[in-house]
Amino acid sequence: MTAPTMRTTLLLTEHLGYPPISLVDDIINAVNELMYKCTQAMEKYLLERNFVGGHDYTEEIRVGIAKVETLWEHSVDRSFDKLELYILRNVLQIPQSLIENGSFRLRHHDSLVLQSTSESAEENEMVASVENKLQELRSKLQQHKQLRDELHRSQRLLWQIQKYKRLVMAMFADENVATNEEQRAIWRSLTPINESLRFVVSQVRGLVLESNDKCSSHHIHSLVAAPEKEDSPLLHSRTQYLAQNTRLELQELLANEESQPNPKNHYSDHDSTLLTSHLPDDELPVNSPDLSALQRATEPR
Repeated sequence: MTAPTMRTTLLLTEHLGYPPISLVDDIINAVNELMYKCTQAMEKYLLERNFVGGHDYTEEIRVGIAKVETLWEHSVDRSFDKLELYILRNVLQIPQSLIENGSFRLRHHDSLVLQSTSESAEENEMVASVENKLQELRSKLQQHKQLRDELHRSQRLLWQIQKYKRLVMAMFADENVATNEEQRAIWRSLTPINESLRFVVSQVRGLVLESNDKCSSHHIHSLVAAPEKEDSPLLHSRTQYLAQNTRLELQELLANEESQPNPKNHYSDHDSTLLTSHLPDDELPVNSPDLSALQRATEPR
């Protein structure tokens, strides 16, 4: 027979009310108790007759009884280990086939439906499918709740707008109000609001389309990723813009100095002509908009 499994041990424990191994332990303990009683009786009998030929053999009797007791214990343990294996494998044992097909049942297991492994796997798949559908149902219920709340908010907003419209219409329809003409003028100024909104929407749509062409993320990333070149149109236009504005500022500065002559800071016509002639149209030795660069550009050469 095969060794007992955990399932067999649990069934026998539930049926008997105690573990099967405890029965074997009780048998071994009973045998050991009888053995100890025998050794004690032998020791008592021999100690009563310890004097032989005028010599006391008490110590030899006790040592011999201890050795006999140890020998018997070892013999009992070896023999009853075999008995334990035999009982657990052949006596207190349930065939595995009876447990797998559900033939072995306890009295309180009669109403239970024991399923096989395949049926259990199918049941697990069904439970997982039901849980998934339940999760989908919960998400749909949550979406339904959100839509219902949004519908209620929209209905409240519509009711407030209709109420405001009725109040405004009643105010402008009342001819007994003293400021009726002023209110009518306000009403006439509000009448083209539909056309204004349509115009704003069309302008915004055009701006969005234009921004998608020129300010899209793809276009911006391409500009950032592209290496900066000296002959690029963007850099050329920036340099030209700085050169033109710097030249205008320098000309204005020279005009102010000519209108207020100073012996220390007076430039001649030749110097001014020379200064302006050395200012190129496209390039200017100005790397940053600081005063030191302007001072170097205005020094006579």
